[in-house]
Amino acid sequence: TQLLTQAKQFLDAGNLDEMFREYVEYGGMPPIQQVAQEDKYSYLGDIYNTILLKDIITRHNNRNTDMLNRILDYNEELRTNSEKA
Repeated sequence: TQLLTQAKQFLDAGNLDEMFREYVEYGGMPPIQQVAQEDKYSYLGDIYNTILLKDIITRHNNRNTDMLNRILDYNEELRTNSEKA
């Protein structure tokens, strides 16, 4: 209902190319649309830190957060490089 209303507004505004570009760059999390352009990477970084890192650390009682960060960074680098190939 609210989502349908927002979707109709975007479709009516004719900015599908811009919406798709933002989706590819920032992902499909609905709240990202309400974040100011200059704050979007910070917002996504906060989600990464609070959800991904804290969940893994808590669930596995991992105290070596530096190593976990390096593993996740390496994984992201591999994923990004495979997309470019």
